[in-house]
Order: sequence, then C-alpha cells, then structure tokens
Amino acid sequence: MTGSVRRVPDPGSVVDRALRAAALAMPSAEALVIDPGSAGNTLVWRDLERRTARLAQHLDEVVAARAGGPCAVEVPAGRTASALLWLVAALRTALPVVLVDPSAPQRERTAVRRELRGAGLGLVVPVAGDGTVDERRPPGHLPALAGAPPRAAVPPHALVLASGGSTGRPKLVVDTTIRRPAVHEHLQVTSRLAWRADQTQLVTGRLHHAAPLTFFVRGLVDGNRLVVPSRYASSIAVRLIEEQRVRWMQATPFQLQHMAAWLHEHPADLGSLRAVLHMSASCPPSVRRQWIDWVGAEHVFEIYGATEGLGLTVASGAEWLARPGTVGRGFYTRIRILDEAMRPVPRRAVGTVFLRSLGTPPTAVYLGGDTRLVTSPDGFRSVGDRGRLDEDGYLYLEPRRVDMINVAGENVYPAEVEAVLVGCPGIMDAAVTGVADDRLGARPVAVVTCWPGVTLDERAVLAYCRERLSAFKTPLWIRVVDRIPVTPAGKVDRRGVADLVSGFG
Repeated sequence: MTGSVRRVPDPGSVVDRALRAAALAMPSAEALVIDPGSAGNTLVWRDLERRTARLAQHLDEVVAARAGGPCAVEVPAGRTASALLWLVAALRTALPVVLVDPSAPQRERTAVRRELRGAGLGLVVPVAGDGTVDERRPPGHLPALAGAPPRAAVPPHALVLASGGSTGRPKLVVDTTIRRPAVHEHLQVTSRLAWRADQTQLVTGRLHHAAPLTFFVRGLVDGNRLVVPSRYASSIAVRLIEEQRVRWMQATPFQLQHMAAWLHEHPADLGSLRAVLHMSASCPPSVRRQWIDWVGAEHVFEIYGATEGLGLTVASGAEWLARPGTVGRGFYTRIRILDEAMRPVPRRAVGTVFLRSLGTPPTAVYLGGDTRLVTSPDGFRSVGDRGRLDEDGYLYLEPRRVDMINVAGENVYPAEVEAVLVGCPGIMDAAVTGVADDRLGARPVAVVTCWPGVTLDERAVLAYCRERLSAFKTPLWIRVVDRIPVTPAGKVDRRGVADLVSGFG
C-alpha cells in the first residue's frame, strides 16, 4: 500500500474538503494526538490528509473492482492510530460507513454483517480475521447475500449506527446528517455549547456511538486538535485535561462521576475547560453540581436526543440550576407531550415525548424501513420516552415504563428512587432494581457507590429515603459496591444490576 495518490476530491464529503483545506492552511499543526503519554502517535494535518487519502483511494478501488451492487465500509471504531486512520479515510469517501464496536462479541458483529448483507449491501472490510485493523493491510470485500434485494436504502455519505443494544437486539439506524453539517452556523447545536474552531478537544467516548462520533467529525471539520486516548480511565482523562490544556469535552454521566471521584483524591487544574457536555443518560445532581462548581455553570451543558435523530433539547448549567431536573428546551425542535390516544396533555402532565426537528428534515431511519418509531398524525416522532413540559417549554423526563417495579400493584420507577439516593450526602451513584417478594410481588433494593472516604450508614440512608419516598418505594436494603454496571453508552445496565443484586442473596 505504497506509492503516490491522485485522488479525485469528493464534492459531497465535508470531511474530505476540510482535510484538504487544513493541510494547505496549517500543514504542521497537530490534528490527531493519539494516546499521549504512552507509545502514541501525533499526526499533523499534512500527514493526516496524505495517509487517509491513500486509504480512501484503496476503498474506492475495491468498490470499483466489485461492480454490481451498492457497498458500504465496515469500520471497527477503535482508538488505535490504524483504526482512526481508516475511520477518517472512510469518512472522506461517498461510501456509507458502518461503525461497529470492536469489543462486541463475534456473534453480535456477525449478526450485524448478515443484516447489512441481507439488505443488499456488500461490505468493504479493512480488518483481519482476528478483528484487528491495520493501516498497512489492504481492505477485503464481503458480497451481499445471495437473493438479497438488488439495492439497499442506504444513500451515499450515510452512517449506519446501532441503537438500543442495551434493551434488546440492536437496531441499525441510517443517519445522513453527521457527515453533512448544517450550512448555517446557527443551526449547529455546537453554537449553544461554547464551541470554538481550532480548539483542543478531548475524545472520551466510543466512536461507534452517535454522540462521540458527531463531535469527532465536527472537530475534524473545524480543524480542532483532537486528543484521543487509547482507552478511557478517569485518571487518564483528568491527566490529559491538565497536560493537554483541553478546552472542550463531551463525556457520559458515568465518566463524569468517576472523574469527579478521582479528582476528590487527586486534585488537578481544570482551568482550561470551557465546555463540558454530557448526554446519553441522566447525570446524578450531585455530580453535575460538582462540575458546575469546578468549571462554572456557563460551561456545563446537557443534550437530550436519540440516535434516531428526532430532534434535540439543550440545557446549560445555569438553566438546570434554575430548573433542577430539566433537560432543556428544544433546539430548532418542537416538543409535544401526548397521551395514548395521541392527544396533547396539559402543561406539567406526564405523557409520551414526541419531537420534530425544524433545522433539518427527518433523515435517520432504520435499515430496511423498520417502523419501530411511533409517529403522530402530524409527523412528530417518539422513541417511547416519557416526560412533561413546564410553562416555559422546558422538558423534564420521567422513568421509562420498561424499568418499572410493581410493588403490590403500585408502580415504582427506579430512576425516582435513584434520584433520592444520589441526593443523600456521601452517595456518588445509585442503581435500583426489584427482587421477588412472596407477599408484595416485588420490592425495590439498591446498590450504591460512595464518594472517597465515606463509610455508608445504611440505617441513616434508609431513614433519609423514608422522609422523601412512600413506604413502598423505599428500598428494602442498600449495599455498597465498587462500581455500578453500565452499558458502553454510559447508561445503567439494568440486567447487570440485577445480576449484581442476586449475588447478595
């Protein structure tokens, strides 16, 4: 895979245009800083453009040699130099890009491949049989399955992402927005997130998820200096913020919790941070307040959205302090709260959350035209979340019904109990699940993690809960654990919590 490359620019690829421009405007400036402090790599814009142009050329050549049907590129979204180079190269082409979790079990990756090939897509695969990806290895090709439809509903420049893996079989979402940032800056959600081009940006998330990938792509387009550790650990993230003078960071609530715990024991200089964005799950109020204290309310943000791209809400730290529990107001998004008959409910009443984006038309669909989203008669869509709106249009989410615990006919939502527990002094995080009860059918129980140096007094915590919760919502017991199971997306792994609880007998 050597030799000169004369690649025809792809006019539809914003990443391709951005890399060419950056290589001319700031050829020696750092673009990707991979695993700093270890045996990492630093790529300047000139080298990043040259090396990914060569790889993009190889991808285009494989597809050209396999004429006869549509193709996509399957990219393991790893954090090594080779994996990141292949990812950037794929983003420079017009080919649809399928992002897969390199740590997923082989059977899960095989199932995703079969679904894609069954939809009529051939796959260009720059990986070896052991799942590793190497910049020096030519990509291979997997044809569509025999008898598959002649064409797949996956347009050029699309991304195929998995959604909903923590609640069942992953759904494959086809997104056409991430690789096509809005023409007008005010339509970019980054306009609300203290974003600045040419900044140092820490990439903590796993790039097969929509949120980290979205901001990674935007960072490339805006010429940011992207700092990418080979793995996430609280100690690594905090060290990089301080050493690399990170200005902008998107993280999951799980990551923010564990960074906060580390910082309690190992204080660090966070003065360079001008934006901390969290999304993908609810952030414990105590953790959010801690980050607000460290970097300022004007620098902490939350987004509520979905991989399916229905719309977004944004809340600043100041808005959250004024309205505790809100996930913000719609960002070029209209919100409706509807009952089961698709009728609007009064303000502050709970119902199903429906969204409609005003900035771009709906562009995220399930592979194969799956219609698992609920759509109202006038075009608002929902992934099934429940919530309420206040008089000023701020959205507050409620627990999902799927997590509900039924105690003698009464509904207990784990998130309600968890919110009380994390408000108890000394508790950093909490997860609640149900255990069988011969008399009541089920009872809630809780596992918690504590801030460093705290010793839990279970009786005091239970008394704290009884003052704030009905008797049937109060946990039967509470146990301290080293960590609460979470999914790769940073959400509570309810199945993992149940398994953990079963170990206590």
